[in-house]
Amino acid sequence: MRSAARSRRHPGASPHRPPRSRRLSRAHWAASFAFLFAAELTPLDVRLAAFPLTGFVVLCLVAPPFPHWSFFLPIPPSPTGSAP
Repeated sequence: MRSAARSRRHPGASPHRPPRSRRLSRAHWAASFAFLFAAELTPLDVRLAAFPLTGFVVLCLVAPPFPHWSFFLPIPPSPTGSAP
């Protein structure tokens, strides 16, 4: 059973660091910080908590025309060898 789980891993993957396909995108990080900041602002005034969340929504609306930001999904680097 254990050998089957090892065979599914990437060959050079470290057991402590997830493979590149499992890393969080910038959108995940921005959402996490927006929700965290909104939760910290809520005790002060509930209306203030809307600002970080609105900023995240605006960022999600602005990001699609800029694919080089790789906001929603990480863009893998191109291979270094010659292209066919």
